[in-house]
Amino acid sequence: MTVQFGQYKIQSKAQDQSKVIYDIVRKKWVLASPEEEVRQLWLHYLTETKQISISKIAVEKGFYINERLKRFDICVYDEAAKPSILIECKAPQKKLSSSVMEQLARYNLNLGANTFIITNGISHLGVTKANNKLTELELF
Repeated sequence: MTVQFGQYKIQSKAQDQSKVIYDIVRKKWVLASPEEEVRQLWLHYLTETKQISISKIAVEKGFYINERLKRFDICVYDEAAKPSILIECKAPQKKLSSSVMEQLARYNLNLGANTFIITNGISHLGVTKANNKLTELELF
């Protein structure tokens, strides 16, 4: 997977003295935090550049690990409706770290995806799992 962000029309507006942006997957206006802006950039990239159907993408869905509720940022499902790609979004000023990748790996014990991406919208790290071996992805 190669990531090359294009120019996307991400709708935004002022609401209650805050900036909100339109989430194309959840189909609602959400507070435009730095992390949310990165998430929306990726959603537009996945749907417009990679041509992945919105119906195959979930955003901020909850699931349980050891009776504790967790949420992933973005999950892309394959043709069989099984998790394929997990994406964890951070704010642009946040450094990407191995602890974030470990977080995705823990989430994946329940979800079973084969590709993991962590991103702050500027830097991206990705790995794919095949035959119980992790391989770093070339994202740029």
